[in-house]
Amino acid sequence: MAAACVWWLRATPRTAGPLHSQFYVWQRVWDGPVSDAVRTAPEVVAGLAPLCAEITWDAQGKGTAAWPTLDFTALRDAARPVSAVMRIGLREPSLKAVDDIRAVALEVLARLRAAKIEPVELQVDFDCAESRLGGYRAWLAALRAAVAPLPVRPTVLPSWLGRGEFSALARECGAYVLQVHATGKPRMDSPETALCDAANARRWVEQAGRLGVPFRVALPTYTYRIAFNAAGKMIGTEAEGATHAWPEGTVLRAFRPNAADLAALVGEWTKDRPASLTGLLWYRLPVSTDAQNWRWPTLAAVMQGRAPRRDLRVEKSGAPPTDLVLVNAGEDEAPLPARVVATADGGIESADGVGGYRAEWSEKQVIFHRAESLAPARIPPGARHPIGWLRAGAELQIQTQSP
Repeated sequence: MAAACVWWLRATPRTAGPLHSQFYVWQRVWDGPVSDAVRTAPEVVAGLAPLCAEITWDAQGKGTAAWPTLDFTALRDAARPVSAVMRIGLREPSLKAVDDIRAVALEVLARLRAAKIEPVELQVDFDCAESRLGGYRAWLAALRAAVAPLPVRPTVLPSWLGRGEFSALARECGAYVLQVHATGKPRMDSPETALCDAANARRWVEQAGRLGVPFRVALPTYTYRIAFNAAGKMIGTEAEGATHAWPEGTVLRAFRPNAADLAALVGEWTKDRPASLTGLLWYRLPVSTDAQNWRWPTLAAVMQGRAPRRDLRVEKSGAPPTDLVLVNAGEDEAPLPARVVATADGGIESADGVGGYRAEWSEKQVIFHRAESLAPARIPPGARHPIGWLRAGAELQIQTQSP
């Protein structure tokens, strides 16, 4: 078996070297922070893939397009290759839908070209059922004919890789994007890393490599918070924006990528990968107001193939009373510690918690307890979070504790 595995790896053409990184811009509304993020994207952003249209279907099967409010000026100013992305809502891929899809695709390209932006490809994001890949193949053929010579690149789910119909679909398109995150329905008892399992991603990339058709891998940078009822049924999600007001008894779980695991993947692929793996597509571009996404320090480290440095500190400031603030001086987002313990041999006179922390104090010690509602929260690199204040009669000793 070991010899067979060695032969299998050698039979797949291999390559090495840095991978180009493109970034999705998935916001429906391009406000100032989104435009700024696009306009000031660092050099490591080799291309941008904005969501340009999303098709939904009514009960009669008629398609309607929603149009994100792209800032075309910012997109031009970024001076990066643009991949136009079209998202298609769930439905059976019948030929009756082709006219609606083709019309939206042509409108996407017309809007970009009117703004003097020439896309390098049209990406199609459609979560097709495996048993319907034949119909999806017909959709893609119609799109290629409509937008030629512009390439059409589908987003692909790992479950398609073993289907005979997929091989023909991929070869006809000439290239595709392999999505290795959010590939299964999360359960309440799923591990936090269920959003993207590095071992599975590694295996899927090798499987895709054996096909020999060029592909890029879509990797996650975001956190999804999933709400479950007491019976474990998923009742909603929080991907961006403010926290929802969920019914009493709701269990809120956060599913996020493990930065160290993804850094290891990038490092491995930089040294050795299937020759048909040509680049990475990160979901999504960091925006200053996007609290559920990695910040640039985290992402930059992962893109270099190294685990982000961790450095969470407690900063003391002011004469008595002394304010205590958590400061993330590292590159990785950090969980809020369950407890922060402050000790003063000279005695504690008074104390109180802030920022979701409760103070419990005795003669020489204060324990700041984190509220259970803050358990999923993270402090991004460079951010600060106040935890409380105290009056002490001598030099303080501070210690953070996690469960």
